[in-house]
Amino acid sequence: MPIQNSADEFLSPEEKEARGILLAQEITALRKENTQESQEVAIAKAQELERLFAPQAIPENEPELYSTTELTLEDGAHVLIRPENFSIQKDSKTHNLFPGSTFKLSGVRVRFKGLVDTTDPNTENHNKPVIEIDIAAGGGLHQIIEPATIEIEGSDFWSWEKLTPEVIEQQLAAWQTVYNEIGLTEVNLPSNEALLAYLSDNQEFIELMQRKEQQGFTQMVIAPLKIKDMIDKLNTAIKAHGGTDQYLSDTWKEMLKDETKTHYFVNLGQDQGSTISQIQAKPEDFGVLNGCFVSFVEPRQNIVKRDEPDVTDPTGRKAIKGGLNAQAYQDKYFSGADPNYQGEQAMIPQEWLASFAADLYNKYLKDNRQMDASTPVTNLMDAATVTWFTSTSVPGRGDLPYAYWNSDDRQLYFHDYGPASSSELLAPRPSVRKKS
Repeated sequence: MPIQNSADEFLSPEEKEARGILLAQEITALRKENTQESQEVAIAKAQELERLFAPQAIPENEPELYSTTELTLEDGAHVLIRPENFSIQKDSKTHNLFPGSTFKLSGVRVRFKGLVDTTDPNTENHNKPVIEIDIAAGGGLHQIIEPATIEIEGSDFWSWEKLTPEVIEQQLAAWQTVYNEIGLTEVNLPSNEALLAYLSDNQEFIELMQRKEQQGFTQMVIAPLKIKDMIDKLNTAIKAHGGTDQYLSDTWKEMLKDETKTHYFVNLGQDQGSTISQIQAKPEDFGVLNGCFVSFVEPRQNIVKRDEPDVTDPTGRKAIKGGLNAQAYQDKYFSGADPNYQGEQAMIPQEWLASFAADLYNKYLKDNRQMDASTPVTNLMDAATVTWFTSTSVPGRGDLPYAYWNSDDRQLYFHDYGPASSSELLAPRPSVRKKS
């Protein structure tokens, strides 16, 4: 009997298996590309593969189907693998390898691909790890190795699944392009080597990011500490492409007049927080590297209105909704009380401005597009939402800053709101940092 898939097309079991094999091969190829775009396409194809072999479509008396991938070994032979995770114990730590994870073997960086499948003709290799070699020269050839070889000779493990070293390097290069294009050429971004070392030298942070990337925190944000130049350069770029002049409230004018007086990482209701000077004095405590905040956010962070249905990710974490006051947000999402939000803090202005700059570059500056009346701009930085910086305050002013992109006026809008106030569009966006 034919099986119905999610597209309401009928496939025979043979057609379904062939489609599954093709999808698995495409996923492997896309993951090998290691670009953000290819990773997103790979995720979509993996979801299609999962739907294709959904449990309800498989009779209970039949074994669960899975697809294998054929790889070429260094001697020209071939091996069938399944792209499965693999864990080892080394130095009293568990290292989780995902298909695409890189590590050093006898000092040379290799890429883990998966395990030899039990359908491979060479039975003595079943379930052994397979690595891609010579990846610095482009890769393409593979080795079958013993698990003990990884435990003895393996080092410099990178245990994040989606945020691979290649993805980090690509995102770093993208940030350099963004800052150059908006005229912030003086921003001294960390080197790729320094960034990789910084992100992999703390086991607690690695374990946190293993969870957070599954919740969608896969966009690295590199933001300079000071914000006045960023706002000025963004405003100039917006006006040059048909936008209008920014709006600054008195709170924002006060912030920009003397940035050293602004407090970040504030606990509402308490006289706490840190100034730029204090952050610069102990950068390791605030997720700062080479004068820039380094954090991770969701690539698109639409705020859910309070009367809309919950949006829940595969891990069970619900998206933050609008409609609460500032203290309620800190108590509910940023206190550590709920493990679903562990490691998250409210985004600060620098991170939001950096994210906006990336959107502006990708949608306008890169292609020299104009923001005239005929150009739709509603998708720029989630125009229908407002970002409330509940962890940022200006001493002497009772309101907290917020910002958004005014789509109708093609204008950056910086205003403030009382911490006891509430609006369905007013909510903080979360970010994850190494420490703070």
